[in-house]
Amino acid sequence: MADLSSELETTCKNRIKRCWQWLCESNFVPAAADNVDGRQYFLDPAQLAEAVVQYCSDCEVLKIRYGELDDRIQSPRIAGLMANSINKYKPIVIREGFVKSKRIPLNELLAIFNGIFLCSEFPSKDKIWTLSNFIEDEFFSKWLNDFIHLLCYRNYTAENLILVYETFCVCYCKNALLKPK
Repeated sequence: MADLSSELETTCKNRIKRCWQWLCESNFVPAAADNVDGRQYFLDPAQLAEAVVQYCSDCEVLKIRYGELDDRIQSPRIAGLMANSINKYKPIVIREGFVKSKRIPLNELLAIFNGIFLCSEFPSKDKIWTLSNFIEDEFFSKWLNDFIHLLCYRNYTAENLILVYETFCVCYCKNALLKPK
């Protein structure tokens, strides 16, 4: 198990919780999941903790693999690692007593949007970027559905997800690819 600093652990958990809150309030959750407000589905603290531990362990391996000597990692790498650990541990669960009527990709949406939020913390200086611009782009719906399909049904690695977020950054938030300071 990775040697976690409580600050990093708290930061990761809070970031995922904010993303979950945004998902609950957004229109990205299918209408069939009208109880995605904490009544039917919730963010399980134990599974969330497991996802954060996995992420931190992966970060240590990534630093060794790429020879990163300091504690800073580029946003797309963080996004890919976190998406992988969220999707592996699936911290959004259904409450006891509720019947799961159809597959709602809540954990996949959490993984995807958490990564987008991470990468978009450093928008490009040469164009004004907002999350709503990306979401309103005509290709977004297909991109999101394809990404969900990848996470649900295809084989991938954390490094594949890093590449997805690096591509996102090349198109939308280039400063995330700069060397972290």
